Amino acid sequence: MSWSILNIRERGGSLVRRACLALLLALSGGCTVSAISPQTQEQQLPPNWVQDTAAEPAPAASGWLRQLDSPALDRLVEEAQASNYQLAQQRARVQELRQGVIAAGADRLPALSAAVDGGRQMSLAESGSEVYRESWGASLDLSWELDIWGRLGDQQRSARLRYDSGMAALRQQQLALAAAVATGWFDAIASRNLLALLQRRLDNVSDDLDVLEHGYRRGLNEALDVYLSRNTVADSRASLARQRQLLQQSIADLQLLMARYPDGRELTLDEALPALETATPAGTPAQLLQRRPDIQQAWLDLLAADAGLAAAHKARFPRFTLAGRAGSSSSALHDLVDAGLSSWSLTAGLAQPLFDAGRLKSEQEQARARVLQAEQAYLDTVYSALAEVESRLSAEQTLRQRHEALLESRANADIAYELSFQQYQRGLVSYTTVLEAQRRAFDAQTSTIEAHNEVLANRIALYLALGGDFARPAPATT
Repeated sequence: MSWSILNIRERGGSLVRRACLALLLALSGGCTVSAISPQTQEQQLPPNWVQDTAAEPAPAASGWLRQLDSPALDRLVEEAQASNYQLAQQRARVQELRQGVIAAGADRLPALSAAVDGGRQMSLAESGSEVYRESWGASLDLSWELDIWGRLGDQQRSARLRYDSGMAALRQQQLALAAAVATGWFDAIASRNLLALLQRRLDNVSDDLDVLEHGYRRGLNEALDVYLSRNTVADSRASLARQRQLLQQSIADLQLLMARYPDGRELTLDEALPALETATPAGTPAQLLQRRPDIQQAWLDLLAADAGLAAAHKARFPRFTLAGRAGSSSSALHDLVDAGLSSWSLTAGLAQPLFDAGRLKSEQEQARARVLQAEQAYLDTVYSALAEVESRLSAEQTLRQRHEALLESRANADIAYELSFQQYQRGLVSYTTVLEAQRRAFDAQTSTIEAHNEVLANRIALYLALGGDFARPAPATT
């Protein structure tokens, strides 16, 4: 009978050990968890851009700022990179995330703290006299959670990925700022060119008015022609005043990017709009995933959320902790150091959540939902970037064609205006014909300046859409 009881006990112990082993295997098998779909990790992209007219795709080049050939713009971009407020804010954000990595890594290491306490107590002796006693103590406390399942490691990895994401966001802001400064610089130059054009137009129509008024006083011209010319002069003055305001606003916007006082003044616009002779290489769609910082940021955010899911999953596993304490005590403070260790303890603990009303499971499902959100945000960023490049490549062709057509239109309109005024002086055409030719010439000149600026703005937007760096890397030094 005793043998059978012992046998049952041995068999029961074996079953318990097997159950514990099975539990440990199940838990260790559940340590790896990810909610990122394989389709997201392996994007199926076309080999080339649809709108790219290059015979063979060439890698997108870096250092696009030099291609704009504007020394003044180089200096403005450098100033903006050093002074822009929003960029400084993102740099501070990166420093915050870096400290978060350090804090997350600290949780994986033992924590050691020292404490000193003292007290004084008064009691009455049998004789009625007061007796004072002092007690002093010092201790060292050690606590350490063993990261058996890797939960703390996942939290540190998530923090590291968020830091990397912050760095990618900083890089994206630097690129966007350089593009904004370049676009604002050429906008200001175009506004100055339009202002000069309007001033010349006002001078021309004023000269025409003088000629008409002189002929009217001599009885050669009709009063209607004089009033029509005066109306044109007044309209030109109004357009000139409006353009001055637009130029001031363009300069103020540019000054704000460089953290200057936005007064709309003190900016020398002594350069012409550059000509873009060659098209820029666009690379391939697959290369875009590595070049664009915003895509890298979205991917890192997704990985960080996935690491957070793994940590939330492992928070439901048992936690192993070690705790130690060593200390000494003395009745006098000056004897505390010499007292030596009078006590020490070392304990190990295992804690497994049994009932929390579904809190840990809910936190895991929240983390899973955050992964799904980050995954969709990543996909949206990728395909928005692809659409942006295709759109800019298409506009590169159409804007160039439009600019070339407007150059031809301007030349014809200028000749037509000169001929119409000469024929009007000979009495061959009415002044309405002159006004129409004058309007077409002015519109063609205005459209040419605006189209040239649109070509530049689209090229800068294409540079930004393709990613990469706006400045060439410094040569390596030995």
